Amino acid sequence: MWLALSAGIAHTGAAPVPVVPHVLPLARLLSLSEPTFAPIAPALDPSHLIITTRTNEVQAFALPDGHRLWSAASGSATSVAIGDELVFVSTNDNVQALDVASGTPRWTIAAHASRPLQWQAGQLFVTTDIPELPFWRSGLSHWAPATAAIGLVTAYRTSDGRQIWQHNARTALSAAPTIDSGQIVLPLSSRALRSLATDTGKLLWEEPLSAVPDAPVIARGHVYVGTADRQFYTLSAENGRWSQNPSQVLSRTAAAPVVDETRVYAVAIDGIFGAFEHGTLKWKHALDSRPVAAPLADSGIVFLPLNPGQVYLYLANLGEPAGMLTVADATATFAPPPFLVSCGHGESFELVSVTEDAKSTVMFTVYARGHLDVSRATSDPGVPMTWPPLSPVPPTSR
Repeated sequence: MWLALSAGIAHTGAAPVPVVPHVLPLARLLSLSEPTFAPIAPALDPSHLIITTRTNEVQAFALPDGHRLWSAASGSATSVAIGDELVFVSTNDNVQALDVASGTPRWTIAAHASRPLQWQAGQLFVTTDIPELPFWRSGLSHWAPATAAIGLVTAYRTSDGRQIWQHNARTALSAAPTIDSGQIVLPLSSRALRSLATDTGKLLWEEPLSAVPDAPVIARGHVYVGTADRQFYTLSAENGRWSQNPSQVLSRTAAAPVVDETRVYAVAIDGIFGAFEHGTLKWKHALDSRPVAAPLADSGIVFLPLNPGQVYLYLANLGEPAGMLTVADATATFAPPPFLVSCGHGESFELVSVTEDAKSTVMFTVYARGHLDVSRATSDPGVPMTWPPLSPVPPTSR
């Protein structure tokens, strides 16, 4: 792994302030920018980068050299996903599957995806927010308008697009569902989490929470989620029961947490970024600017995207700053979420940033490590970055 960790320590009073050089922790594999590219999160696997365009096309590029493999008409795409040797594209009217090698259409279904498509081996999950029907308000001689949307989750077989099951949540979803370990967990506006079996749609468990949940994540046999009343929950993925009492956080989470082998990392909307271990806050940072997307974690490093076009890196175990990755020039910022997309782990880790400049030109930049010559990894010159001192974090009560 090519990560520059050399950092001087400057002392101002009693608080140490790490001074970290402007480093490029990953080798830049390629950058793609065309006026027609749409600011939509790409789909990525070790060999393909899938990009949508403003001219209603889906384009596939080969990795690592970036040559165009194919282009296919798609309609106005809202999200893309990749899996089972297929590319899945959603529009306002349908979802279609294309062969990843050739772009040949395999099947199309009439479905509207309100949230990004989600794939798990053999299955594609489409989440739709259906407006509630108007209702008759007692004592009034008129229909009251709908005030919310109902969450509808449908699982399709990737081989032929056939529907496997469908679940009506009968309430709105407060964030996108999360999928892992044979279950899909729905965050409900009715202040609960609901878990369904991915193969049948059968209800596995439902657990009430103290407030409306934010985006959850499943990892290491647990479900992690923040709520609107600033609680952070760790639940058993098997039965939904609390694995420990909720932790109090300073603000609600801004995006889904990210998990590695030891810790859970969460970003709050007030700019506090911290790590939990066994329900205890281990370290935290007060950020200079508001985070723009969920962090990523790999090989002991946590990647945190901030505008304008920068990714801060932290050592996962200590919370110490490890460097900064600048993915855009001074006129560009991260495109609408998600801003970073990754695949693989360790030596096969790949990262794609999506940025957009003042002229609405979108750039996709791919970084990788492991299979490239380290001598080709370059760093743009820049002034050293001074980080704020780390705050000592006392153990929180359980």
